[in-house]
Amino acid sequence: MNSVLSDLGSRIRDIRMQRNLSISTLASRTGIAKSYISCIERNLKSNPSVDVLERLCTALGVELSALIGPGLERMEPDWIQLAHKAQQSGISKDEFLDFIRRHGL
Repeated sequence: MNSVLSDLGSRIRDIRMQRNLSISTLASRTGIAKSYISCIERNLKSNPSVDVLERLCTALGVELSALIGPGLERMEPDWIQLAHKAQQSGISKDEFLDFIRRHGL
């Protein structure tokens, strides 16, 4: 697992706890199921959608960079946007990687 994503759950949990929020309160503020937030925090779900991340950021009062850490902050915005578009189009990570490999990228 990518180190940026492997730390995602602990970052969310740490920020939530710093703000004295329970998982129930965070779930209520975001509209995300408590069980899903718990799975993210325990790194059982390591690839939440952009929508989920945005809702978590809003409820926690942080920028996305606070959750994803320094790894993606250094990426050019065009690359991040491309990855978001690929995800939104329904392309899986494996399909995306396959495409890159087949085209020698």
